[in-house]
Amino acid sequence: MPACRVGSSCRYIGLIWIVFVVMLVGAETTSAEVVNVPLSDFVIFSGGGDAAPDADYETSIGGHTYIDGNIGSNQDLFLQGNPLPGYPAQLDGSAYAGGDLSFGQDLTVGSSVSAREVVVNGAASIGGGVTIYGTLDAYSYTLGSGAVVTGGVTAPSDRTFGLITMPTAASFTAGGVDQTVPSGGGSSLTLGPDTYGTLSTSAQDQTVYLSSGNYYFDAITAQGGFTLSIDLTSGARINIYVVGDAAFSQRNTLMVKGAGTGGVFVPINAAPSLASLVYLETHGNFGMSGGLTSVHNIWGGTVYSSLMEDVSIGQYTDWYGAVYSYDSFDVADHGNWNHVPLSEEPEPTGACCNEATGVCTITTQSDCAYSWLGPDVPCDATTCPAPAPMGACCLVDQGVCVVMTEADCVGQSGEYQGDDTDCDPNPCVIPSQACCFGPDCLVLPPAECLAEGGTVYAELVCDPNPCPPVIEMACCLEDGSCAAVQTAEECQAAGGSLYPDVTCSTPGFACPVPIAACCLDYDEQCHLLTEAECLAGGGEWHEGMDCDQVTCPPWRVCCIANDCFILTETDCTEQGGTWEPGQMGCEPNPCEAPVPVDPSSWGAIKSVYR
Repeated sequence: MPACRVGSSCRYIGLIWIVFVVMLVGAETTSAEVVNVPLSDFVIFSGGGDAAPDADYETSIGGHTYIDGNIGSNQDLFLQGNPLPGYPAQLDGSAYAGGDLSFGQDLTVGSSVSAREVVVNGAASIGGGVTIYGTLDAYSYTLGSGAVVTGGVTAPSDRTFGLITMPTAASFTAGGVDQTVPSGGGSSLTLGPDTYGTLSTSAQDQTVYLSSGNYYFDAITAQGGFTLSIDLTSGARINIYVVGDAAFSQRNTLMVKGAGTGGVFVPINAAPSLASLVYLETHGNFGMSGGLTSVHNIWGGTVYSSLMEDVSIGQYTDWYGAVYSYDSFDVADHGNWNHVPLSEEPEPTGACCNEATGVCTITTQSDCAYSWLGPDVPCDATTCPAPAPMGACCLVDQGVCVVMTEADCVGQSGEYQGDDTDCDPNPCVIPSQACCFGPDCLVLPPAECLAEGGTVYAELVCDPNPCPPVIEMACCLEDGSCAAVQTAEECQAAGGSLYPDVTCSTPGFACPVPIAACCLDYDEQCHLLTEAECLAGGGEWHEGMDCDQVTCPPWRVCCIANDCFILTETDCTEQGGTWEPGQMGCEPNPCEAPVPVDPSSWGAIKSVYR
C-alpha cells in the first residue's frame, strides 16, 4: 500500500486498497512466511522467560534514544519517541515482536537510504508522527496522526516473527575470596583471570583492572564513578561470569586497551570494535543506574542475564555492544545504543603430548593428534615425560617376540629381554607343543605342526595323549556296502546313509542290500532281486528301477541257418538269425529246410500214398 498520512484523504484511498486486497486474497492464497533472525543480529533483545504471552515481560526503551541495530522481544516491545535537541528518537534497524508493539510519537525507523522492517505477531500501535522507512507486518495495527509507513502495511500479515530460543545459561560457580578496592577515591585493584567471591568498590570514583581470560565472581557491586579497565592487547576475549547480581551505580565508564588504542586505555566509544571481545553473563539481575547530562555511562560489550532475572539500565547511557535478557529488558531515556556483535570465542590452546616420543607442543584440542592435556596447560619439563625404554619381550605361552616396555611385558606374563633389545634375530625359545594328527600325537613346534596339517594343543607332552580318539560310524553306500566314516559330512559326500550308533563291524549289523528289476533268461516275467541274485540266474539287473518301469523282452525261436535257438529279438538279430515270434520251442526243429523230392523217384511214389 502506498504511504499516506492519516487524514480524510486517506480514507478513500485506504478503502480502495482494502477492496483490492480482499479481491487479491480471494483470487490467490499466499503461503505463510516465518521471519527468522539470529540473536547475534540484535543490539537489544528480551526472551520473555517462561512467562505466558500476556505477562509483563518485555523490551522497554525510553525516549530520546538513538539505536543503531535491531531490537526485539519474544513478547511485547515498547520504544518511546519524542526526539530532543541532541537526542534523536531514531531506530536505525528493524524491530521484531512476538507479542504486541508500541512506537511513541515522532519516532523514525530506518532512513530514506536504508529501509527496515517491523514484524509484529500481535497488534502494532504506531504513534503520531512516526515515520517507518520500510514495511510493517502485523496481525492488526493502528496509525496515529501523521504516521507514515513508506513500504506499506500488511495486516493481518502472513509474515510472522520466529521466536528465538534463548541460549542455555552457562554452568559456573565462584566462591573464592572477596575482592574490594582499597579505600579512597582514585584507588584501584588489579585482578588476573581466576575465581573470586564478591567484587566491590569501597568508595566512588575507583578503578578495577582486568585482562583477557575467564573471571568468576559471586556478585559485583560498584559505587558511582566506577571505571572498569580491561587489557585486551592479547586479542583474546574476556569472559566475566557472575553467579548473583551485577549492580553498578551512576557514571560508569568502560576503558579498553588493545588493537588501535596506541597501547593506552581509552573509553570504549573511542575503540568500539574492542567491545566484541567483552562478555559478561550473570545468573542474577544486571543493573546500572543512569548517568548525568554531562557525564554519561560509557559502557559496552555483550551482557546476558541468562536465568529468570532482568536487565535494567538508567538514562544517559551510551552502549557499544549488545544486551540480552532471558526475561525482560528496560532502559531509560536519553540513550545511545550501537550494535557491536560478540566475536567467536577462539578454541583454547594447551599442551599436546606425544607419549611415544615425549614431545610436547601447544595446540588446540582439535589440532592435537595425541593427548591434549587441557586449556592453558604449558609445555615444561614435566608435562610430557620421556617414554619408558622398550625391548624384546618373549610371550612364553605363544612363543612370540614383541618389542614393548618392561611393564607391558610383565603385564602379559612375558619375559623381558632388556632395554633396547630387538626381536631380529628372535631371542625367544619357541616351545614345542602337542600336535594332533587325528588320534596320533607328536611333540612339534606350533608353526611346524600347522604346516604339516596338524592341530596344536596347549599340552607340552603327548603322554597322556591329548588328541581326541577317532570315532567311526557306519555309512551304508548305495551298493549295500558299508564304509567307516568319522563325520556325517564324509558319509554324505560318499552318497551314503549314516548309521551313527554302529560301526561296520558291529555284530548283527549289515547295510540293507538294494533290490531292483531283473529280467531272467528264458523268462518274460520281471522279478525284484538283488544284483547278485539276478546275475546268478543269468539275468539282466536294472539298478534303481522297479518292475513297473521295466518290460522284460520275450524269448522266441531264432533260426540261424537250419539251427534253432531260443533268443530275444535283439540277440537273434545280432547273431544274423531270423526271429520267429510265433514259434515258442525248437522241438520239432522249425528251422530245418524241406527234403527235395524227384517225381519219378520212390519217394515221389510214396508221397502219393501218404
